[in-house]
Amino acid sequence: MVNPPRAINVIVQQLHSALSSKKRSDGQVNSLIDEFNNLPFTKNECEYFAIHRNIEPLTKLICEEIIPCNEILTSKTSNLLHKLFNKTNHEFSEELWETVTMWRIESLHLCSGNILTDVVFHMHESLPKRTYLLAKHAESLIGSEGLIIKILKDHISNQENCNVDNVKTSVLLVRIISYLTMHLFQNPKKYTVNINKEVIAGTLMELLMNGVPKECEFFYNMALEPALQTLSHLFYHNPDINFSLSDAISIARHFILYGLSIRNTKPEKLTPIEHADVIEPVKISPNAGKKQKLRKPRNNAIENLKKETSDPNVMKDVDQFSSDSVYEPINKKFLDPPQFVEYTDTSTDFSFDMKYRSDVIDFKAIIRQCAAKLFLVIIKVKGKREIFPYWYKFMPNNSEPQHWFNTENGKKSLIFCALTDSSPKGRTSALGVVLTLLSGSRPYLAQAETSTRVNASVVPFPVTLGYMLTCIHIGLINILTREKSESVAIMALKCTAALAQATPYHKLQPGLIDGLIRCTKKFINQKDINIQLGSLVAIGSMISVDPKVDEILRVLKDDEPDVKPENPKTACANEAECDDFEESYPDEDVAVTIERQAHLLKEKYEKSLQLTSWVIVVCFKNFGIVFHNNQIMNRSLPPVPIILETLQVLSAIAFHYLGELLRPHLVMMTELLSDMLRINQPDLTLQCAKTISVIADGMQKLERTEYALSIKESLCVWEKLLHPLCGVLQSRENPNAKAVVCDCIANIGEKCFKEMLRPQQMLCCALLMGSCCDSHPAVRAAAVRALAMAVMYRTLREYIRLRYREVPELDRISDNLLVRLMEASVVSAIDNDKVKMSAMRAIGNLLRILTRENLAYNPTLKPLFETGINRLLGCANHVASMKVRWNACYALGNVLKNEYLFICFQGWQAQVLPALCNLAQTSKNIKVRITAAVALRSCARRWQVGALLPPLWRSLLEALDSAAHLDDFSEYKHKDNLAEQLCVTIAHICCLLEPSDLADILDPLTYHGETAKTMFAEVYHKLLPEDISCFKILQAAKYVNMDLVPQNEIQARALNILKNIFLLEL
Repeated sequence: MVNPPRAINVIVQQLHSALSSKKRSDGQVNSLIDEFNNLPFTKNECEYFAIHRNIEPLTKLICEEIIPCNEILTSKTSNLLHKLFNKTNHEFSEELWETVTMWRIESLHLCSGNILTDVVFHMHESLPKRTYLLAKHAESLIGSEGLIIKILKDHISNQENCNVDNVKTSVLLVRIISYLTMHLFQNPKKYTVNINKEVIAGTLMELLMNGVPKECEFFYNMALEPALQTLSHLFYHNPDINFSLSDAISIARHFILYGLSIRNTKPEKLTPIEHADVIEPVKISPNAGKKQKLRKPRNNAIENLKKETSDPNVMKDVDQFSSDSVYEPINKKFLDPPQFVEYTDTSTDFSFDMKYRSDVIDFKAIIRQCAAKLFLVIIKVKGKREIFPYWYKFMPNNSEPQHWFNTENGKKSLIFCALTDSSPKGRTSALGVVLTLLSGSRPYLAQAETSTRVNASVVPFPVTLGYMLTCIHIGLINILTREKSESVAIMALKCTAALAQATPYHKLQPGLIDGLIRCTKKFINQKDINIQLGSLVAIGSMISVDPKVDEILRVLKDDEPDVKPENPKTACANEAECDDFEESYPDEDVAVTIERQAHLLKEKYEKSLQLTSWVIVVCFKNFGIVFHNNQIMNRSLPPVPIILETLQVLSAIAFHYLGELLRPHLVMMTELLSDMLRINQPDLTLQCAKTISVIADGMQKLERTEYALSIKESLCVWEKLLHPLCGVLQSRENPNAKAVVCDCIANIGEKCFKEMLRPQQMLCCALLMGSCCDSHPAVRAAAVRALAMAVMYRTLREYIRLRYREVPELDRISDNLLVRLMEASVVSAIDNDKVKMSAMRAIGNLLRILTRENLAYNPTLKPLFETGINRLLGCANHVASMKVRWNACYALGNVLKNEYLFICFQGWQAQVLPALCNLAQTSKNIKVRITAAVALRSCARRWQVGALLPPLWRSLLEALDSAAHLDDFSEYKHKDNLAEQLCVTIAHICCLLEPSDLADILDPLTYHGETAKTMFAEVYHKLLPEDISCFKILQAAKYVNMDLVPQNEIQARALNILKNIFLLEL
C-alpha cells in the first residue's frame, strides 16, 4: 500500500530536525534515511506534491551535514539522493545539482567494494544529460592524477581479487570516462581543462589487455563498447598521441573476432614479423616503356616523335614521368577505404539487470563493429608502413591455402570474421578493414611470390606473402559465392577490385584471378545498381592487371558466360530497379535515349554477331544493344553512372586487350560511341572522349602487331568519330571534354591522317588552331600539344609544299601559317604551367622544321625566333615547375638539330649551350639534368659548337663528376640514367674533336680524367651490346684510338688521357 503524502512529510521534517540538531544522533539519522529509502516512490506528482516545498532545503542539508566518512552512511545517503533526484518529478536547481555532484566526488575517495559501485552507479545515472557537471571537474577526475583514473588503475592492478563488484565498478568508470571525453571534445571552447589523453588511452588499453575471469564476462562486455569507442575517438582526433601499436592491434584483432573464433576476454599479444628489413615499398616496373593512366591517356604521337629523332635515347627519361596503368573508377571515391564515423554518444541503453530481460542486446555483435572502427582508426593514424609487419597476424596465411579456414591462424583472421559473423553490419565492417589494408598496398605486396619448394624448413617472407594473398583470394571467392546481403556484397566487390590492383599475379600460382572473375560475373545483372557498379569496377580492375597473365584473357573469352541473353522486350522493366541509388548517384534521373534502326545495324554488322567475350556483351548491353536469337536489337539505356563505368571498363579493354577482344567489333563499337557523343550530357561526353582517346592510342600500337587494322578500317573508324568529336570541340561548354578531344585528334596517327580527305585534314588543323585561344588553360594546352604533333606529319608538310609549287601565292599562306603557330606557341609560353609544358614542345618542334626559305622570305619569323629562344631559356632556368623545365630542355635540343638556324642566326647558341651545361651540372632535379645532357648532343657538326667547345667539355666532365658523387637519396634511383646520358653526350662531343681542340681540353681532362674513366667503365658494363648508348661509346673509343692524331706533345698528352678514359674491357 502506498504511503500517503502526510507520512512522507513527517519523515522529511524529522530528518531535517535530526540533521539540524547540534546533538545529532547518527543512529537516528540512519534510521530515518532507511525509512525514507524504503518508501515506494513513484513519479506521480499529484500524490507527492507536498514534499516539493521541503525537498530542496533537505537535499542541501544532507550534502552539508553528512560528510562521506562512514561507508555505510555514505551508501545510504547516496541511495537517498539518487531517489530524490531521479525518482521524483521535482526540477532541482542547477546549484543543487552541483552540490550533489561535489558530494559524490568526495565520496569516491572513501568508498570501496560494492558501496563504491553504488556511488559510481548513482553518478553514472545522471549522464549523459548532466555530463557538463562532471566536465567542470574533468581535470580532477580524468587528468593525469585524476580520481577516476586512479580508481580504475587500482582495479586493473588488483586482478588477483577480481570479482563481479570490481568489474561492475570498472564498467561504470569506463562509461563515465567515455561520456566525459566525448563531451569535452564536442565543447572545446567551453572547457579549458588539461587532461592527459595518453594516460586515458593507456589505462583503457591496459584494462582491455588484461581481460577478466569467465564469471565476470557478461558485465565486462558492457565496458567494451564504450572503451573501444573512446580509444577510437582519442586516436582519431589526436593522431600524434603516443600509444603501443602492438597492444592497439592486439585489442582490435581480438575484439573484431570476439564471440566468433575467440571466446575469452584477454587478447593475445601480437608482435610484428621479424623480417622487418625486407618490408620496403617496391616500385613495380615489369615492362620497359611508358605506362598509361586510363583516365588520362598519353598521346601516341610522342612515340612518332621518338622515331623522328636521330638518337633513340633522347626520350628515354620521359618514361619516368608516368605512373602504372591502375584502373580508376569513374566515382573516384568508390574504392576509398571506409571513413571513421564519429560517435555521437556512448550507448544509453544500459542496465546491470539486462541479463535477465527477454530483449537482451547482443553485446558481442556491437563490440565487433566497434573493434572494426578502431582498426580503421589505427590504420589511418599509423599508416600502412607500420601496420604491414602485423598483417600475418590478422590475415589468413597457410602453406595449404585450401584449408586455411580450419587452421588457428585462419580462424583469427579478418576474412574469417567476414565469413562467419551473423550480422551483415559485422561482415561489412570486417571487409571494410580488409579494403583499407589492401587499398594502396601494391608496393608492399609486389614482393609476394609462389614457392617452388614444398617442404622448405624456412619460409622466405615473399613466399609467406604469396600464401597470404592466395588465402585472401580463396576467402573472397567464398564470400562472393555465398553472400546474400547487398551491403556485404558491395564491400566484397570493392575488396576484389583493391586485391586485383595490389596482387602480382605473374609471380603467383595460376587460377587465383580466374576464380575471382567467375564469381564477379554473376553480379553484373543484379537489380541493385550499386552492385552493378561494384562488379564493373572489380572486372575493370582485373582486366587492368599488369603484367598480363594468360588466365585473364582465357576467362574473358569464356564461351559460357554467366550473363544470360536478355530479351529487349523485357529490358525496360529493369530501369527503375534501385531505390537507394539516388543517394550516391544523383544522375539517375537523367534520361538518355538513342534512336537506331535495328535492321540496319544487323545488315552492317552481321559478321560481328560472333562476339569474342562476355564482357564485350556486357558493354554492348549497357550501350543499348543486345543480341537475341542471333539478331542485334535496341534496348533502353541504363542510368548514366552505369554507362560511365562501362566506358571505363571499355577503356581498360582497349588499353590491355584491344587486339584480342575489341578489334573484331571496333567499327560497331565506334558507331555506338559516336552516338553517345551526341547526347547532351557533360559527364558522358567527357568519358566517351577519353575512351576514344585510349582506343586511338591502342590502334597505333596495333600497327606493330598481328592485329593491325587496315587503312580502310582505320578510316572507317575516324569517319564515324570525327564529326561528333569536332562538334564537341566547337561547343562552348565542357572544357575538359574539349581538351580530351584535342588529344583524340593528336592520336589519329600519320598513316591514317595521310589517307583522310583533305577537307577533314584542314578541319582538324583549323579547330586545333582556334582552340589555342580558348579561355580554359587545359584546352589551350591540349590544342598546342596536338598542333605540335600535327606539324610533324610529313603528309601535311608535303601537301603544303606541293600546293606552293602549283600556286605561288600560297607561299604567303605557308609563312602566315607558321607565323600564326609560332605566335600562338610564344603567347602560350607565358600561360600557366600546364600550358607552358605543351608550349615548350610546340616552340621546339616549330623551330626544328623551319627552313632557309621560310627565314629568307618572311622577316616576321626572325623576331619570333628570338622571342621563342628567350621563352625557352626563361622557362628552362627560372620556372618552378620541373616538368616545364624538362620540356624546355627537350625543346632546346630540338632547336639545336636544325642546321639552318646556325646559318641564318648568329650568337643564339652562345646562350643555349651554356644554359644547358649549367642545368646538366647544377639542377636539383635529376630528370632535368638528364634531359639537358641529352639536348647537348644535338649539335651534329663541329662548326656548330665553335669556340664554346672547351667550356662545354669542362661542364660535361664536371657534371659527370657531380653525378658520381650524388648525395641526394631521393633522386638516387635516377643516378644510373644520368651517368649513362652524360657518358653518351661526352662520347658524342668527343667524336667532334679536332686535333687543335686537344690542347684546350687538357686541363679538365687532367682534373676529371680518373672519375670519367671509372664512370665510363661502370656505364659500359651495365649496357647491353645492342643498346644504342653502347654503340655511341664504342664509336667514340674507335675515333679516339684510330682516327684522332695529335700534332704536338700537349695534344698527345690530352689524347693519352682520352684513350685511358675509353680503355674499356670488352
